[in-house]
Amino acid sequence: MIAIIGILAAILLPALARVREAARRSSCANNLKQMGVVFKMYSNESRGGVFPPNSLNSSTGNVRWTLILYPISMYPEYLTDYNVLFCPSSASKDGTLSAIEALEDGSQIQPTGNMRLRVGTVTSISDFWGRYNVGDYISYTYVAYATTADSDLIGMIVAKDNNAPHDPENLELNLSGRISSGPRWIMDQFPTIIPTGSGGRDNTIYRLKEGIERFMITDINNPAGSSVAQSSLPVYWDTFPDGHFDNPATRGDQVGTVGFNHMPGGANILYMDGHVAFEKYSRSSQPGTSEGKFPMTPVVSKFQGRKNGGSAGKTLEFNIL
Repeated sequence: MIAIIGILAAILLPALARVREAARRSSCANNLKQMGVVFKMYSNESRGGVFPPNSLNSSTGNVRWTLILYPISMYPEYLTDYNVLFCPSSASKDGTLSAIEALEDGSQIQPTGNMRLRVGTVTSISDFWGRYNVGDYISYTYVAYATTADSDLIGMIVAKDNNAPHDPENLELNLSGRISSGPRWIMDQFPTIIPTGSGGRDNTIYRLKEGIERFMITDINNPAGSSVAQSSLPVYWDTFPDGHFDNPATRGDQVGTVGFNHMPGGANILYMDGHVAFEKYSRSSQPGTSEGKFPMTPVVSKFQGRKNGGSAGKTLEFNIL
């Protein structure tokens, strides 16, 4: 009898795990759809119709910092619950939410262990979101600029190095200027990809705002056939970090192990028009190449660089003071 129960359990447990993951993936997609509504509400009332800003500080040279949503700009007027900022399948979710709840209650926290938000006491929610390493514990990647390909994303990162982060301004790409070590070594790893402006044209990285797609027409004689629709502009998606981002010994010749919140390996992606789609990740067949449908590409996995954002990540540990 016990043997029969064991056999049945061995058969059923994988199926139950798949059902549970399907439910989590659906819940994650619902989070993104809610954020799509938040972004639209924010843009409808913001000057120029811009989407919320990235939480970024390009002068640090920390690439992760460029791809984080800055929720303080929306909370609590548009965003009323921090839970929707975290994928239910993310291993980094629980500790991070617990830290936020403690700060909301008026407590101060002291991150502990090896993965700290730098050093020192975190005194408020705004202080938490402004910390240098907070991107390690965030489930989703956010891009406040129009990017449709790897070359656009690299162009955005490089442009951030050479432009003061004045939201809601567009960025100008200048490859002759200073490029910090983060984007530089990724450019060296993918030498066939030339940084471009939004939509692969000129040197302008367009800030996401209502109607921005009309500025990305590449053929004025055929605007309908050469334009970029909001439905093809990714804004917000599950982080899928490259496992070797912080290991100098393995940077130069391989993509490394990629961590995913969802299996099969892929991510839910929110597009500018508000729809969400799940896309599978395509691993490059050779080092130095990037394949797949943007943003599910090796270049993006490198730039996200959050060693704790995927399913194998660790949770934030802290003491309440």
